[in-house]
Amino acid sequence: MPTSTFFNLPDEKRQLLLDIAIDEFGAHPYAVASISKIVERARIAKGSIYQYFADKEAFYLYLVGYAVERQMTLLGELVSGGSNGDLFDRLRWQMDATLHVGLAAPALVRLLRRALQTDPPLRHAVDQIVGGASDSHFRLLIEDAIARGELDPALDVDLAAYVIRQVMSELAGFLVRRLGLSLDAVADDLSLLDSAEVGAVYDRLIAILRHGLGRAVNVAPANGGLR
Repeated sequence: MPTSTFFNLPDEKRQLLLDIAIDEFGAHPYAVASISKIVERARIAKGSIYQYFADKEAFYLYLVGYAVERQMTLLGELVSGGSNGDLFDRLRWQMDATLHVGLAAPALVRLLRRALQTDPPLRHAVDQIVGGASDSHFRLLIEDAIARGELDPALDVDLAAYVIRQVMSELAGFLVRRLGLSLDAVADDLSLLDSAEVGAVYDRLIAILRHGLGRAVNVAPANGGLR
């Protein structure tokens, strides 16, 4: 967490520092990203950073959390159509909305892409921040759908949220392979995913989530063992 000194900065100065740091960490792997370059661009003393954060890692993890929170805020501002339909309609809407958020704030996309490629043990902390926020978001959507009578109340909410989060987080990788692109190219120009072909993939994915992969079958209890 930042110190109180960081939060006591004037809003404009604090935001400038965040924007510069997001650019630096989004452009370079964590080990290469330079605090010296950040403070030089922000025109502050290098020691100031360590008055705001305990160390480079604490600064970086705060930026990751900030990026996730900012994306969620931007997503929430795209309210038109977002509350209509059932859970699967809302997930489909969110796919388009997430792309629009990325187009509006590409620096956040670049930072989070870098963060999710960070080497252990830092990667574990990143996964907790990003995954925790995503799981919480999808858990709320699922709980709301259960309350609306759209889903079975016996559904394992945590597991369902995890499955949806994994599917959504891996979707960009699938799309770049399907379209013959690269993650770097897409991170630099998200408009590459703004196409009818991508929309069709979204529709097919929602159909799979809605209907499953096959007919319902009886699953033997886990303690039953193999017969």
